[in-house]
Amino acid sequence: MDLDDSSTTLGWEDRLRIAIDAAQGLEYLHYGGKPPIIHKDVKSANILLTENFQAKVSDFSNFNPTLYYLTSRLNEKSDVYSFGIVLLEIITNRPVISGTVERIHISQWVASMLAQGDIYNIVDPR
Repeated sequence: MDLDDSSTTLGWEDRLRIAIDAAQGLEYLHYGGKPPIIHKDVKSANILLTENFQAKVSDFSNFNPTLYYLTSRLNEKSDVYSFGIVLLEIITNRPVISGTVERIHISQWVASMLAQGDIYNIVDPR
């Protein structure tokens, strides 16, 4: 899911629909079956879009249900944090890591903007 990769900019309705679809997919993985499925690799590249911008959570290559269920090393909180990063990408239209010399994580960039009281420049103006 790269919002910057096409000549058409997605509006806020489309972005919201993508976020809701992806959230519902993760909710189904976490609570829709026994044992729950922890995705482990939630990122924008693993959220596929249909031609109508319906989001589908994909790439379960790191999934090992026995290991995760028995050891409880991962839980849904790791997926929720990663999904929060995806939401920041949707809202800002910035990559997770930006900059060439001084590389900065999107969460650090948003935190610094909030610390400066600059909430308006966080949101993609398009």
